[in-house]
Amino acid sequence: MSWSTARLDQVAEIVGGSTPKTGVAEYWNGDIPWVTPADLSDLSGHYIGKTPRTVTPAGLSNSGSKLLAAGSVLLSSRAPIGHVAINTVPMATNQGFKSLVPDASKVDSKFLFWWLKANKLYLQSLGNGATFKEISKAIVARVVIPLPCLVEQRRIASILDHADTLRVKRRRALLLLDELATSIFVEMFGANSGHEMQDLSDVCSAHSGGTPSKARADYWEGGLPWFSPKDLKTLNLYDAIDHVNAVVLEETALRIIPKDTVAVVVRGMILSHSFPVSRLRVQSTINQDLKALLPKNGIDPAFLAHSLIAQAPIILSKVSTAGHGTKRLDTQSLMSTQVPKASMKSQLEFRARIDRLDSHRETLVKRADALDELFASLQHRAFQGEL
Repeated sequence: MSWSTARLDQVAEIVGGSTPKTGVAEYWNGDIPWVTPADLSDLSGHYIGKTPRTVTPAGLSNSGSKLLAAGSVLLSSRAPIGHVAINTVPMATNQGFKSLVPDASKVDSKFLFWWLKANKLYLQSLGNGATFKEISKAIVARVVIPLPCLVEQRRIASILDHADTLRVKRRRALLLLDELATSIFVEMFGANSGHEMQDLSDVCSAHSGGTPSKARADYWEGGLPWFSPKDLKTLNLYDAIDHVNAVVLEETALRIIPKDTVAVVVRGMILSHSFPVSRLRVQSTINQDLKALLPKNGIDPAFLAHSLIAQAPIILSKVSTAGHGTKRLDTQSLMSTQVPKASMKSQLEFRARIDRLDSHRETLVKRADALDELFASLQHRAFQGEL
């Protein structure tokens, strides 16, 4: 099937963003949602209607930022390139965006959203910059997209929406398994179990990580997992998105984290609403936004991980905001968290029950991964006119 094509600036207005002066109180905590790329990285769906930070009309006008109408397509242009969402209410963005306000007579916002999602790697390849990659307004303007008629655009978007819903349901089943595990923990060690409590520092030691120089390409050519907050999406982690070379351990302060360590996020906007906890099931390294918690003798890693998950609401209440707005959890606050005292026998009984859930989880993960592969194929065919 032959479709016409168009540059993005021919079908949408391209709008950048900015940040009001953080030292001016009257610019902040208003009624206008203000988005950063980090807000999109934590987004579970396609739409965004609420943000951790807001600005006032004065902050908007004095920053030179523009209010984006609902139904715009937000595209992060740096740190990282390629996060996409559709806003459900008028909102502004920081300078890390080149958002698109579609011409409704030419392009459907959901079709544009899916095309950008499917071409994330291509968009990232267009990035320029020594310190970090960024795509400029001019680069975004020149991007060419396929442009079938509006009826066909909406049909394609509807097909992809439906397929994505199936993927989300499969992933939701995995989350329900995690919730079941938490219920088992509360049943065995919760407030009504009669267990005494102790400081987290009594059951584990905390270790920090770091980021090797991006200027050293050889540092990033190895097979050693380097975990960061973007990896902490599931309870058990066997590999990371990024990897480093063993030479990093010799030339930097980065250190090996032994397998069956528990990792938690201690810095990032995700701490405004969630406290990610994962078991690192392989020998690895971590970045500076995580803390690695090494269980002491007599402490099972599964028990430790679920102790933290159960205490997540209390831990989140200890999160503070740094001067530049980033959320952080200091080590002293983390390590003073109260966790149950439990015999090794009880811990191992809990682990046995959790291991049975993990077996079922592995089956679900394989099915979810298969759906992801099918969806990627469907996306490719959709924009080739093969649906």
